[in-house]
Amino acid sequence: MKKFVKKTRINFPILLDKKGNVAREYGVRGTPAHFLIDNNGVIRAYASGFKNMNSKSARKLIEFIMENEY
Repeated sequence: MKKFVKKTRINFPILLDKKGNVAREYGVRGTPAHFLIDNNGVIRAYASGFKNMNSKSARKLIEFIMENEY
């Protein structure tokens, strides 16, 4: 996983859920899974599968969600 993170230049926290406890807790349906969790611990967005979370569209979505917290 370290090679993948370095290659893709991911700069956000990553959880490696070896035993699947978090996956069961959050109802993950595919891997990898991406969650955007606000400062209050509320899931604001979820995506499964391989996504470029450093893409312009992903960043715009993240910025929108962060600016429009409710």
